[in-house]
Amino acid sequence: MGKSIFLAVLSFLLAHNFIAAQNNAVLPEKLKTSIVLKTQAGVTAQANGIKCGTILVEIDTTVTVSPKYAYLSIDFTEVEGTNQLEVMMGNNIVWIFDKTGKEIVVKERFLKRTNAAMGANMVKMLVKIPYRLKTDNNPYTIHYRWETKDKSKNLDLITTK
Repeated sequence: MGKSIFLAVLSFLLAHNFIAAQNNAVLPEKLKTSIVLKTQAGVTAQANGIKCGTILVEIDTTVTVSPKYAYLSIDFTEVEGTNQLEVMMGNNIVWIFDKTGKEIVVKERFLKRTNAAMGANMVKMLVKIPYRLKTDNNPYTIHYRWETKDKSKNLDLITTK
């Protein structure tokens, strides 16, 4: 059953021109708790073990930490089923592919900010990933994954910008 779900996700990605991502990215199998998240056009996301409200994905060229790079800004609001400590201690994995499907390694660090209400099981997370030079206008496929240390909860997002 897991293989058929994986093939369904893979065909969905192909239908949305994510050829580079499907050739190189390590896409997770859909688990029993997987939820395909509502996102804007050109973005595919799923969550396992948690729920996520709005996801806003845009290009940010105003970051001054490394001013030569354009950053992919991913704003996850209302992430339910986790807490701030779990988000901060979790693993963040990023894969970046050029238009030919070749994996690109960016040595600049990505930025992350989390906010949570005391006692609430809801977190807001903002991630900024450097993925191309500001002067480079070629499309890149970015696959971002956050997962807890025990891998019981995760967020996966793929987009081409």
